[in-house]
Amino acid sequence: MEENRAFFAPEFKFRIINEDINRSDCQCIVRELNQAANFQEEDGKLIREYVSGCTLIKNSCEKPDYIINTAAPYYEMEDEDSLLENCYLSCLEIANENHIHSIAFPLLSTGTHGYPIYEAVPIAFFAARKWRYAHWNSPMEVIFCCEEQIAFDMMCLHLKVWQKLYAGFLSEYLPECRMKVIRQDITNLECECIVNSANTKLAVSGGLNGVIHRAAGSALQEECQKLNGCRIGEAKITRGYHLKAKYVIHTVGPAYGTPDAEGLLKKCYYNCLEVARENDIHSIAFPMISTGKFAFPKAAAAKIAFTSVLDWQKKNYCYNMEIVFCCFEPDSFDFISRHLHNWKYNDENRRSETQGLVFHCQKLQFYPEDEKLMAEMSVRERIEYRRKLKDMGRYIVLEEK
Repeated sequence: MEENRAFFAPEFKFRIINEDINRSDCQCIVRELNQAANFQEEDGKLIREYVSGCTLIKNSCEKPDYIINTAAPYYEMEDEDSLLENCYLSCLEIANENHIHSIAFPLLSTGTHGYPIYEAVPIAFFAARKWRYAHWNSPMEVIFCCEEQIAFDMMCLHLKVWQKLYAGFLSEYLPECRMKVIRQDITNLECECIVNSANTKLAVSGGLNGVIHRAAGSALQEECQKLNGCRIGEAKITRGYHLKAKYVIHTVGPAYGTPDAEGLLKKCYYNCLEVARENDIHSIAFPMISTGKFAFPKAAAAKIAFTSVLDWQKKNYCYNMEIVFCCFEPDSFDFISRHLHNWKYNDENRRSETQGLVFHCQKLQFYPEDEKLMAEMSVRERIEYRRKLKDMGRYIVLEEK
């Protein structure tokens, strides 16, 4: 007997398991209404009125804590695709409103309701993904229990493509990741936080450090004195005082030519972003660190700045952060602008290259560029498009046993 399998995507709080839903370890399970109606009096107390075809029941047994009954549609009834999508969305909304930390779904409508697995899987997946886009900060884990091997394989395939597109190819498909470059005095920026290129003692000095201290007032230096300095590559936060920015993050850049100067400069940007995230800051402005008296070549410094920020975004793309490169000097502005332009252009090319990349799952094939197109379609458009792909041999489905 084949062992049960599971596929995890912790960055999306998704889990797919190849087992009976009644054996799952989640806080809440979903049952189709015609299968779950008998559990209302036996298992628990009704604690929520009928909403959007879903009913939440408090379970009196040990596991799970809750049961959600939903009325799933039959295949080929009027507007069945949208109704099925709404079943998933309604269940997720009810669970989230009741602070449920994990919810498990069967593949709705695929039993006596007659939905083909190859059509039910993408509807379930896209519905859950749509809900996740609107609730990135929700801690709730979404679990799909797929007893049928073909359903498990197809659901894993969709999730792997999602990971590949969004984790591997960071792009404009992630509106949370925003970067821009401007020419302006950083002390006049109206953002939550600006970065100060400081010294190890966090003392007032010349250059940008002195400009920021003068604009913020003496209270900034008084707070800096309480921080016991800052090592190269580290970052520490203070209030902004008289600045338009609410906070100032101080970091100490390396001098050009010192050991591991590039690595330390990367740490400056990365640690500033980490401190900002830890303090729930969602907009931050960077100067070109180490390009002043530390003599870092502006071209090299711009490349390190851009790639460091990009690396942080790849690991934190669910966090809504606007990142501004504030370049007072024209050449620094040009270097960063060029990197930003080239990144957008090359990222398009990288995504185009995935057209030749095919994910295999037994006899099932899936093409990532089709996934991207379908992500922007309505439920009905996705189904019709998928049927065309199947006829073209682009979307091959296993024969059901």
